[in-house]
Formats: sequence, structure tokens, C-alpha cells
Amino acid sequence: MTAKRKQHFVPRFYLKAFQGKPRRIHLYNIKRSLPIENASLKNQCYKRDFYGPDGKTEEFLATLERELAPVLHAIISTKSLPPYRSREHEYLLFFVALQLLRTVKSAERIRQLADKTIRQVVPQDTRIESANLDNLRTVFENIDPIQESLSLLLVMQDAISDLKAQLVLSPRRLFVTSDSPIFRYNQYCEGIQSMGVIGGKQRGLQLFAPISPNLHLVLYDGTTYRVRKGSDRRSRRSKATSSDTDNLNMLQLISANENIYFSCWEQHQNIFRLATTVKRYRNRDPIVVQEYIQDDDPNVSLFHQYERIVNLSLSLTFLDLKRHASQFPLSDRPQGNRNRAPERLIKRTKL
Repeated sequence: MTAKRKQHFVPRFYLKAFQGKPRRIHLYNIKRSLPIENASLKNQCYKRDFYGPDGKTEEFLATLERELAPVLHAIISTKSLPPYRSREHEYLLFFVALQLLRTVKSAERIRQLADKTIRQVVPQDTRIESANLDNLRTVFENIDPIQESLSLLLVMQDAISDLKAQLVLSPRRLFVTSDSPIFRYNQYCEGIQSMGVIGGKQRGLQLFAPISPNLHLVLYDGTTYRVRKGSDRRSRRSKATSSDTDNLNMLQLISANENIYFSCWEQHQNIFRLATTVKRYRNRDPIVVQEYIQDDDPNVSLFHQYERIVNLSLSLTFLDLKRHASQFPLSDRPQGNRNRAPERLIKRTKL
């Protein structure tokens, strides 16, 4: 069988939920500030041989999509989430983890980490001979970034398996999506720039994922956040206000690589307005690579690689910090992961 060369990094079954009419979808190209009405849906979010010319990874992902698609379709049709620990819930988490890792932007993140390591740090290290430096360059240049990213799939699914889920409804069908639809954030650690705070097991992690024009999935750290009064906690549903809708759509405009996708053409003017608002958050270099030489052994180095988050001062009417979480100083919040209490609480407990 001939390998499929046109390989999608956002599945068509997912984008279909945002189509304006059969096989057509509206898009907004961020770089050109250009809205396009009724673009071809099948020609979105793909690159030739993105996963490799042999087509094996593409075929594997297509098999997964056939299992995952019914879960998202059921959420859209019933406007409800599957029960925790059900097979459908696990499939939903798997979809989120997969979509986090399979995009052009996720591959670019891996490439930037490798590039910065070899260009910024290693050439400055006098311990590395020129011949070895050339070998290191060859190793880094031969890394396939999308395969490296996908190799983390099971690790990522396990890392986010404890996150709570909330479904946010927009009655007017105004949610948009993008070519990088899963947005990672951490309201709990807003303002922290000296380390990464959006890792899979990070305390305060939030994942935002539009499911359809009127449904948005929010995965959040249940030890840090609480769903506010006014939401239906039993059914895990909240109604989005107009400000919530704008804020969630702005996350997509920040996350997107090139394009925003939407179902209602009348939205394009508001999307332009939001794109102007978040433009300063897109013109940035979030990847940080730092080298620390060990004091007790100058021949040993520790590399610190992370992605800085933007400080959005994000406000959502349906989600808030728990009281005990809000009492911790900002400097203490990034310490440890969700399965470990912040260091100050540990010390207090020992006393």
C-alpha cells in the first residue's frame, strides 16, 4: 500500500466539529491578519511527510483516531463528560496528550531546545574539544523533533491522568480552535519566569481544549483549583460568560502556530480584535536553556531546559484558586509536583 504523504497534525474528525458547512471551515491567518471564508477543511493542518515518508506513524495515528473520535462525538452530542476512570475518560485524556505532542508547534519546541543547547551553551564550554563538538552537532541535527515529541506520549498521558475535568458551555457557539489546540497554563504560578511551570506533573497545571463551537474542555489540578459556585459540579459543567469566551479564545490565538478555525463567519471581526490584544504575547522566545557546572566536579554539568509561560493574569468566572493554595507565597508555588505538598507545608508538618 502506498504511504499517505499528506499527513495531518490536527485530525479532520476534530476540525469537522468547527466547520461552517460540509467540508468547509472558516479560518483566520494570524501572520497576514487575513480571514478566509469557507476554506477547504481537508487542506488544513497537514504537512507532506510530517511523520516520515514511510507512512507508518501516520497509519498508527489514523488507527488511534478511529478509537478516539467516537468519544469526542459523544461529548459533543450529549454535552457531558464521561465518568472518571471509565474507558472513555481515559481515551479523552489520551486524545489531549496526543494532541499536545503531535503538532508543528510541539515539534518546533523540541527543535528549539536542541538548537539552543548546541548553539548557546555547548560551544561556550571549554571542556569540549572541537572534534567532540562536531559530533554533538551531528547528533542534535539528526534528531527528528516530531518523533522525539511523540515518544513522550505515554509519559504525558500518565502525567495528566489525575487532572480534574470541567466542560464549559458557550450557548452562542463562539468558541474557536487552532492548529495547536491544547493550551497549557498555570494560573497558580503566574509571574514565575525562572523555571518551567507547565510540565505534566506540575502543581497548578491547566489544559484548555476547545471541543466544538459551544464546548470547551478544561483539565485542572484539583488540589489547587476549585470550581466556583454557580457551576453544575455534579455534571461538571459551567456556562461561559462573554468574558470567559473571549479569554478562552485568546488562549487559542496565543497557542496557534498559523491559523485560527471557527464556524460562524460573523466572528472574524472579533477574532481580529482579540488577535490585536494578544499580539505582544506571541512575539516572544519562551524556550530557555541554561547550563550549571557542578561545584564539586567541574567536569559535570546540569542542563536546565524549560518553557516560560506568559503572564496573562487570566480570570475565569468558573474556576478559582482554593483558599489554602492562595496562601502560599509565589516563590514557594513551583516547588514539587501535584503528588507532593509545597516545601513550606512539608516543613510545617514536620514541626
